[in-house]
Amino acid sequence: MTDKTRTKSTFNPRVWMARTTCGLLVASTVTLAPALGGEGADAAPSPHAVKPTVSSTDLSTLRPHARAAAPDAGLQARAAQVTGSVAAPKPAAAAQASPSAGAQRTAAPAAAPAAPLGTADQTVDIPVHGKLVGLSWPADVAPGSVLAVAWRTQQQDGTWSSWTPVADTMMVDSGGHTSGRHATDPMWIGDATTVQLRFPQGDARLAHARIDEIDPGASPADAPTVAPAGSAVALTSKPVIRTRAQWGADESLRQGCIPTIGRTVNGVVVHHDAGSNNYTAADSAAIVRSIYAYHTKVQGWCDIGYNVIVDKYGQAFEGRYGGLNVPVQGAHALGFNEDSFGVSMLGNYMTATPTSAGMDILARVIAWRLSGIYRNGTGTTQWHGGAATTRYPNVGTYTLPMIIGHRDVNFTDCPGTNLYALLPSLRTRVSQLISYTSSPIYSRYAGTGGSAKWGPVWMAETPVGSGMNETVATGGARFYTTPRFGVRWMGPGLDGMWRELGWTNWGGYPWTDEVSTPAGWYVELDKGKTLTMTRASQGTFTEGAIRGYWVSTANGSYGVLGLPVERMTLVNGFWQQRVQGGTVYYNNATGQTVHTEGGMDVFYRQRGFLTGSMGTPKGDVVKTTYGAQQSFTKGMLRWNRSTGAITFG
Repeated sequence: MTDKTRTKSTFNPRVWMARTTCGLLVASTVTLAPALGGEGADAAPSPHAVKPTVSSTDLSTLRPHARAAAPDAGLQARAAQVTGSVAAPKPAAAAQASPSAGAQRTAAPAAAPAAPLGTADQTVDIPVHGKLVGLSWPADVAPGSVLAVAWRTQQQDGTWSSWTPVADTMMVDSGGHTSGRHATDPMWIGDATTVQLRFPQGDARLAHARIDEIDPGASPADAPTVAPAGSAVALTSKPVIRTRAQWGADESLRQGCIPTIGRTVNGVVVHHDAGSNNYTAADSAAIVRSIYAYHTKVQGWCDIGYNVIVDKYGQAFEGRYGGLNVPVQGAHALGFNEDSFGVSMLGNYMTATPTSAGMDILARVIAWRLSGIYRNGTGTTQWHGGAATTRYPNVGTYTLPMIIGHRDVNFTDCPGTNLYALLPSLRTRVSQLISYTSSPIYSRYAGTGGSAKWGPVWMAETPVGSGMNETVATGGARFYTTPRFGVRWMGPGLDGMWRELGWTNWGGYPWTDEVSTPAGWYVELDKGKTLTMTRASQGTFTEGAIRGYWVSTANGSYGVLGLPVERMTLVNGFWQQRVQGGTVYYNNATGQTVHTEGGMDVFYRQRGFLTGSMGTPKGDVVKTTYGAQQSFTKGMLRWNRSTGAITFG
């Protein structure tokens, strides 16, 4: 991430250094609940920011149980997976990846030995102050090795969950934002009455570790909403995605940090949060707030890591700040965060099977996102990435499926074996939902050269006004549908000026594309205005009688006057506008429009212009046998072609 706002960016260094297991991990003891019935409202109740509470307890202040935990071979195996000591089963997508020259996939790299877990470990009871817990320690204590610990919870009915291992994420914020601590993935404990931590004996980090607990608070807006199914039209319908405001994001936690905006979305990475599988629909917003608080307050990150979070009930939540229609760089797939879209499903899908509602919202979020950039859910795409401790240690370009699981690029069990097994059917469902070929913007974009000419889509096709959609390509072109003039496009300079001046309310819709001339560029708007930009980046507009004269009499930007360089101003009863080759005047009293040009214009301005000794123009420039002349109220201005002399009298 970075704390600089950008509209486009080149690739940034890949500095997310971690073996990660996907974020939120929680033990669970029950099966997934059925999906919510019916359709939810189009928006959540009135939102307000909810400030989470973070409390910390030094591990050294807690008394471990006198008896060591019994060895647990299953826990030992799971801990080996989450630390990367033993990779998850070889993913098919990664195995089939086709690297560019000099780039190759490798097996798990040799790393400092992971602290053992699952043997004769210590256990300790944790005071419950919140609904999410994690373990952190100073980053300079025993750096380099991978630490795993495990949690289990006791519910109100007295039953205990199984042990759930979590690992040191070892992540570093690419924008330099850090708390100076390493941390495990957090674990959602919900309404557990008792929590136990299991940890290996003798690890130096544990002597300096603290337990961080998050209480996400509550809001009336936590009431569940379910996205209506919708139907595909020109573009895939957008499902209901709760905004950050609607799930109660406290934006002060970002401390002004704005994540990096990339070039495009080249593919989608699917995750699970390994969260509690027995959460309710009303818990989901609180879980998202908890992850957000843990990432920012405990780990010191810029923001939450995912672009979108979905749950098993069919709810979806906006993730990282910056917008869902532009390629906001997340923090979810080491080495492959740039130009990817990360979607995480709440739950632990190593142990549970995803619900049909969860898979449906996952498919519809992905289909909507890909539809807007004119991409398909099946097939392969070019992924640009790589980092030392990933399956692709060399930075390069790799051919992978459009939709992949986290384990396809990193050493992790994410998104869980049960969700990963459904990726082939997810790709098929996404492709069935995607609809963009009937989009007028897509037809114009593709028919005029597509990405080869304009670059890939940067901003997904988005409704921006009555009867108007917009798509922005990485090459800078903005494509608009208009109510009467079809699809038109313009570059960022003229587009930015149009918006600043008041957009369609001010100038109406473009009825031409951006036109390039030797002098610069222009776009015609249907309210009688022309936006102009010289090749020296002098941007303005012209309208009314001056515009009419400039177009019909002076041949616009192709004529001797060139393009306007300043806005029109009223001086001594005359509207006047500077152009590259002179000045155009409109007499408010008589309705006459004339111009001065070249050296004669300079001469006139040097002598006081419209309030000076020459008076005001009475007629237009007239060619003569010796050069040119122009009548003013106080005399005649003459130019001699042979000598270049300009005189007045």
